Amino acid sequence: MAERPVKRKYDATSRRAAAAATRDRICAAAEELFVRDGYARTSIRAVARAAGVAEATIYLTFPNKAALLDAVIIRAIRDNPSETLATIAAAPPAEVLARVAASNALLMARAGLTTIVLVFAETAQRLHTRNPFASGGVYEDPATGAATAALAGYLRDIGWPHGGAIDVVQGEDMGMLSRLHADISPVPGSSIRVSGTARIMRP
Repeated sequence: MAERPVKRKYDATSRRAAAAATRDRICAAAEELFVRDGYARTSIRAVARAAGVAEATIYLTFPNKAALLDAVIIRAIRDNPSETLATIAAAPPAEVLARVAASNALLMARAGLTTIVLVFAETAQRLHTRNPFASGGVYEDPATGAATAALAGYLRDIGWPHGGAIDVVQGEDMGMLSRLHADISPVPGSSIRVSGTARIMRP
């Protein structure tokens, strides 16, 4: 009686490792281009060229550029040599803000960033922002005209439906509510006019 052939177990370890290495290479290339050229100006084709892969390979790994950006951010947090977010969250409440700032400072230094703006769009023309300057030891600014101007210019560059102006709410969580207004000219590269009200910070 003939013996039944024994099926070999398929070991996909090497294939998974190769896929993970390719994903990491794509994320590393995307991070460099996002920081250097900006998210809006970076194309998937440019990322593929920098990573040494085909565009189709990127789309097999990430459905779109937004998903790639998410992966880049998660990778940056994962590779942060500082504390993990779970460790920070478990710290005494009085220490959390300082430890988050220290962690973010390392991430910003790695990317060569001086300051960042965190934005929530309530509507296309009403935005809530937070402007941490972690790399300089400042947890948050209650009102930043320069950051609002930069944000407005960026929104113009990416084709955001701003309708010619945006209103920015900042400093609310600090108990120092500020309202900034930015008039946005449709002319690329033209100046942004910022006005509004802010609360004086006292030492």
